[in-house]
Amino acid sequence: MLHIIVNIAGVIAATIVGLIFGFIWYSPTLFGKAWAKSITSKGGRMPKMNAFGLVMIIVSSFITALLLDVVISLAGVTTVNQALLVAGIVWLGFFFSKEIVSAAMRHHGNMLAINGFHDLIVLLLMAAVIIVI
Repeated sequence: MLHIIVNIAGVIAATIVGLIFGFIWYSPTLFGKAWAKSITSKGGRMPKMNAFGLVMIIVSSFITALLLDVVISLAGVTTVNQALLVAGIVWLGFFFSKEIVSAAMRHHGNMLAINGFHDLIVLLLMAAVIIVI
């Protein structure tokens, strides 16, 4: 029988850390302009964020943190190094592999780097937060 213990404090903290990092990563100061240019035909202007979009970002971040916590729990992870390894494997198998196809189909090679590294860093941060809290 599977024994899963959800670290709800860790999941909430990881969600917040992931959101903060995402807002910094996709800010105009870092990669926001390049990202916007890749996804729009409006000269690289950032798409406007509406309430629904913001809620979906929060929900997605929470689901990612929750399921990463479940995988960490199922794997019996007890150290930060183990959590980082699990996060890297999850990224490679479920995030980056999907991003490769998305970038290839849309002919957006720079999106692969921007989104791919964002996802990797977010998962690594979330895993570290989950295992420490």
